[in-house]
Amino acid sequence: MLFLPSLLLLLSNSIDIIKLGKLIYSEPTYPSSLDSTEVHEYDNWRSLSFKNPEFLDNSVQSVVKMRNNNNADPMIISTEYLLTIIDVAMPTLTLLSATAPLKIAVLGMGGGTLPHYFSSHPSLENSVIDAVELSPTVAFAAINFLGLASASNVHVHISDALDWLENSPPPSSLDAIFVDIFSSDPPNLTPPAFLSLDFLRLCSRKLKRTGYICHNVHNQQLSLAQQNYKIAFPNSAIEHSPASGNTVISLKFLN
Repeated sequence: MLFLPSLLLLLSNSIDIIKLGKLIYSEPTYPSSLDSTEVHEYDNWRSLSFKNPEFLDNSVQSVVKMRNNNNADPMIISTEYLLTIIDVAMPTLTLLSATAPLKIAVLGMGGGTLPHYFSSHPSLENSVIDAVELSPTVAFAAINFLGLASASNVHVHISDALDWLENSPPPSSLDAIFVDIFSSDPPNLTPPAFLSLDFLRLCSRKLKRTGYICHNVHNQQLSLAQQNYKIAFPNSAIEHSPASGNTVISLKFLN
């Protein structure tokens, strides 16, 4: 089946899965954390969210449409910033995949929506996708409740993304890196290490000459991110796409 952007379905804001649905999974996000990772189900939809006792409402990270046998429909994207990432990235990924299957790294897996989508896209179905998640609880929820178990070419790594990127992929081996990492303290901001020059230069070393980066950044941190991207990647084309309080930075090398 060919991919058609018009088939992407944006979940109506009138459906509040957490308030209307039932809680089917809840565990501390980290062993010593007050935050918990929760999965709620309403009709055929499931959400992955984080509950902090200091805040009234959960912070929703992912929403997926479920099919039979506990499988999610990976082609239905219901989160605005993920729609932006996909719209921005897919033309380049499709072009890169025309010559050979890609090796893609997703740093900050969350509910697994992005790697699951890539694994199911006709242009990328033979690609190898490494998804890195710091929290074992979040990874468990993505695999067992949000349908990621069916994505056979997605390899989940429970690890600090910096450590994984430093030690696992060889230099010049990755076709694309996606960065979607946010902390709970301070909430909804990218940890400074993932905006630093050291991190961006590490990404540069791990990417192929034709490599591609897509980075979800909170608007409060956009100025710093822009500054460091320009320094770390002077010979590149950098684009910015707004996405509901965030900005998706995308970059490809100029040949």
